[in-house]
Amino acid sequence: MTDSILRVAVRPRALRAGRLLGELFTEIPRGNIRLGLSGGIGGARDAQHRLVAGADFVYIGHAAIADYAFAKNVLADADYRAPTLPLPVEHFMSQGRSAEFVNYLRSYGGFITPRLINARPSRSLSVI
Repeated sequence: MTDSILRVAVRPRALRAGRLLGELFTEIPRGNIRLGLSGGIGGARDAQHRLVAGADFVYIGHAAIADYAFAKNVLADADYRAPTLPLPVEHFMSQGRSAEFVNYLRSYGGFITPRLINARPSRSLSVI
């Protein structure tokens, strides 16, 4: 079973038991079906918590977008956390992200720090 649609770090409304959705999935007998959890994993401890809770693997989304070296940093430091989104365009460009990718992220909202209305655009970036 792979949960690639639901955010497992949210509390299910119908149950109102104060438990996370991911915790409920780990309790379901699944035989030889592997369970991967995603959502709200911003650092090494978040991933470890889900693995200890019963997930077989975790998906890293926003944190890996915020830091291209997320996996390397997590393996090197158990307390590592990715930078918190949104981040300035310059952060993504300094990590070697293309202007096209940055514009793609902008279309989702929540990834790129909004520019000030009267801010002058950087001449070195072709990002709008």
